[in-house]
Amino acid sequence: MASLYVLERAFAARVRPVRNANHGICWLWTGLTLKTPQGLRPILRVGNESHTAAHVSYTIFRDPIASGLHLRRTCSTECCVHPLHLERRAKPCILRPRPERPPRIHPHVQAVRTKEAGTIVRATLESWETW
Repeated sequence: MASLYVLERAFAARVRPVRNANHGICWLWTGLTLKTPQGLRPILRVGNESHTAAHVSYTIFRDPIASGLHLRRTCSTECCVHPLHLERRAKPCILRPRPERPPRIHPHVQAVRTKEAGTIVRATLESWETW
């Protein structure tokens, strides 16, 4: 891992302070971002190493993050990396669960659901004639 001094200098070069109505001043990340289902994730690259900018910010200005802990942003600015706008969590926060998908059935096959046998799949006579 790169030294803390190198990470701090690289981090400072990619942060711009922006005023936020609810949280005072946010540190807007102007460097590389990674698009994820939860939104944009700021990434800091130093040499061949990649780090999340929020983890670097929290480590530099507050405390090192123990393994198994994750950070959650508390302000509404999407790419904010201000260490006071980040909080540690025991597990990652999932914004929305994935909806359950119905089982995929071929269009020529009917699914019949019974209480005793669960789902029984049978083909109709017409579908066999069209195959």
